[in-house]
Amino acid sequence: MRFLLLNTGGTISSVSSSKGKRPELTSSDLLRRTQPVNSKYTIDALDILQRDSTDIGPKEWRQLAHEIVEADRHEDYDAYIILHGTDTMAYTAAALSLLLREFPKTVFMTGAQRSADEPDFDGSDNIGDAIVAALEMSTDCAGVFLV
Repeated sequence: MRFLLLNTGGTISSVSSSKGKRPELTSSDLLRRTQPVNSKYTIDALDILQRDSTDIGPKEWRQLAHEIVEADRHEDYDAYIILHGTDTMAYTAAALSLLLREFPKTVFMTGAQRSADEPDFDGSDNIGDAIVAALEMSTDCAGVFLV
């Protein structure tokens, strides 16, 4: 199976800086921190935005939907995994469920409560859980799911 991981920023890609927590890690950085679930998949990575999720709204929702549709037009992905801040993830999921209502593939969204430089960073496990969900569900149903 083949997945595309799209990074939009948020706590999951943030590290501490003199200006507070800032989304600076790329999707490739985060994949390197994530234990492989098994060898039955490959993941391509695409960094769309590097923002706090409170700065993501209708313009970015349309951009994200466009990126997914375009990626699907040019590549054969089985599912899509979006990394997103948790403050507004539900709003983005609702918007994408409408923008992608005719889209035949599954989209999973996940985030983190703690930044990547904290000792109890939960993002790697959440990415792993999203990969497991994609492996289990991507051929069964289309839609947008939070993991």
